[in-house]
Amino acid sequence: MIEQIFNPKSIAIIGASDKEGKWGNQILKNLILGGFEGEIFPINPKGGCIGGLDVYKCLGDAPNKSIEMAVIVIPAQLVPQAMKDCGQAGIKAVIIISAGFGELGNHELEQEVIDIAKKYDISFVGPNTFGTLATNNNMNVSLLKPVEKKGNVSIFVQSGTLGIVLADKISKMKTIGLNTLVSMGNMKGLDFADLITYAEQDINTKVSLLYMEDVKDGKRFIEAAKLCTKPIVVLRGGRSQAGSKATASHTGALAGSDSIYSAAFEQAGVIQVENIDELFIAAEIFSRCPIPKGNRVGILSPGGGANILCVDFCEKYGIKIPEFNDYTQSLMYLCIPSHAPAPSNPVDCAASFDFDDYHALTYYMTRSDEIDIVITNFVMTDGYIDEWDAEKIPKFIYNSPHPVLGSWMGAEGEVKKKFEEIIPLFDEPAKAAFAAGLLVKQMEFLKLKETSKEDWC
Repeated sequence: MIEQIFNPKSIAIIGASDKEGKWGNQILKNLILGGFEGEIFPINPKGGCIGGLDVYKCLGDAPNKSIEMAVIVIPAQLVPQAMKDCGQAGIKAVIIISAGFGELGNHELEQEVIDIAKKYDISFVGPNTFGTLATNNNMNVSLLKPVEKKGNVSIFVQSGTLGIVLADKISKMKTIGLNTLVSMGNMKGLDFADLITYAEQDINTKVSLLYMEDVKDGKRFIEAAKLCTKPIVVLRGGRSQAGSKATASHTGALAGSDSIYSAAFEQAGVIQVENIDELFIAAEIFSRCPIPKGNRVGILSPGGGANILCVDFCEKYGIKIPEFNDYTQSLMYLCIPSHAPAPSNPVDCAASFDFDDYHALTYYMTRSDEIDIVITNFVMTDGYIDEWDAEKIPKFIYNSPHPVLGSWMGAEGEVKKKFEEIIPLFDEPAKAAFAAGLLVKQMEFLKLKETSKEDWC
């Protein structure tokens, strides 16, 4: 059962080892160091003791007759028998770390594992995987070092090493954290459709990030994605002709036409990004911001240049920049210097850095019913930023009904750190506009899905 992949109460490590450098040793060590509170049963024909735990020569020797999940870390040719042992022991969830299957052309061996899983109704991840991690219950049966910071981002990847890099990057970010990581390997068991369906129901997941090289059942994936309301963001490998060829040797899969995948993602309400930077902008924005009600943005900056850049990219991403009505403009007249341009959208403060005025302008924007998103572009120098009181910054967005995000260029220090704690903050206006575009795209997908549901009903 897929629930036991993420929330098992007891785990057997088949192939546990006391030798440093062996994967069976690293995974057992990570599970212990990660603070898993369930029962752990190392399995190795040699027996003995590892990390203070008794090692059992086979599953049948383990005293707990209701082990919920097994992790298999043994040579590929021994995996079918281990799967049979799991099935006979009533284990319904398995993670197969072992490599040497379809990615090396051993398709018959891989099919044997699949057939055994079907016979015993076993849900499994892999083979050829780096493992799985779930921070909500401190379960780390992967080659990733224990993750201390929990969060609401779930990562599902067809590359174990890339998954480790992505998880490590998230662990170093100050504002978001990891919920689950699944290295899917050859994806002969659970696939993307299964995992996004689980993430949709998981209260600890707010956004799913996918690194994808192929889809086992495209129709099933589209159907699953259409039912999801949480953002699904995909970075796809194998889009070029050379990349498609490399995919075959990586997971034993055949990548399809890039145009077909892109059309399918659009149909299913899946957001496709072009690179890892964009993937993490998506993680940041969807992890921290509510989905806006519309596609209108209000833009604010101490200077005009940052606003112009932001407007250009907002237009590129299909975001509207409405004019403010007379009432809103009259309020803003009270907060900008006399030499500033008329307070239209975007608002140019003409190099005024007065904290209280900036606060008031932001407040009027966040309360305006003429916009749905606020972008504030900070262009700050040390001389001006020193006058700002970091402790007052939360007032800028207190109870804002709209998502608020921004860009920051210039002076570093406590004020910037405080803003980073409160709103997603990027290093240039183009990235802030891109982030706003992601929010708008998800909003449009949700509206389309709701309309489709109504038509279907």
